[in-house]
Amino acid sequence: MNAPWHDQTGLAKAATIFAVLFVVSLGLCGANFVAASALNRGISGLLIVTAYAELLGMIVGLGGLVIIGLIAIGAAVVRFFSPPDEPPTILKGDD
Repeated sequence: MNAPWHDQTGLAKAATIFAVLFVVSLGLCGANFVAASALNRGISGLLIVTAYAELLGMIVGLGGLVIIGLIAIGAAVVRFFSPPDEPPTILKGDD
């Protein structure tokens, strides 16, 4: 089984990694909530620590996606307003 970002490079690879981090942390946070509500108070201290780690993972994942999105928008704007790669040439006889 290959990782989801195996065949990607650059911004696509970073966006995939941040999205996977966000989705996994979100799922674990939901599972943690169910486990904390079903269990007694003895293990809830450990669940609180893991809940903070999952919230941190969600914040990092979502923040990374926002930053990647801003970088992609900035690159598109720069590419749109940049001059063409090859300047037009004047052919002989077009005077």
